[in-house]
Amino acid sequence: MSSEWWALIGVVVGGMLGGGAQIVAGSLQEKRRHQQWLRERRVDVYQMFITEWRQHYVPLVDFVFDDMHYGPDPPEDYLVPVFARADEVEIFGSQPAVAAALVACKRLMTFWYADAASREEENTGAQEAIADFTNQVRRDLVG
Repeated sequence: MSSEWWALIGVVVGGMLGGGAQIVAGSLQEKRRHQQWLRERRVDVYQMFITEWRQHYVPLVDFVFDDMHYGPDPPEDYLVPVFARADEVEIFGSQPAVAAALVACKRLMTFWYADAASREEENTGAQEAIADFTNQVRRDLVG
């Protein structure tokens, strides 16, 4: 083969390698963008769950520990927004975070319906559950 053919083959192979490299680089960049987007969604969803949980917990503490119950009882669907945030955690969060969110929801509900003898214990359980969720979030976002 003549040197012109080798030059032509070199140009074709070089072009193919260059094009392939651009495709791989674009794919890697897209994957990084998706991972960043997913991380941002997780941060948002985790923050919204914690906020919603606490916004419902604080009034429940007043309601549960106030034996006179001044004011109306919380409606039956009072905790629905908390469970809805847990559903969002299920979409974007890690499996351990999903499990911790569901435990936090259940412990909050158990606290709400606790009898007088177990109020303190259930309150502690609810606080521990949200702390466990928060710790899991830290592990998800740092590790």
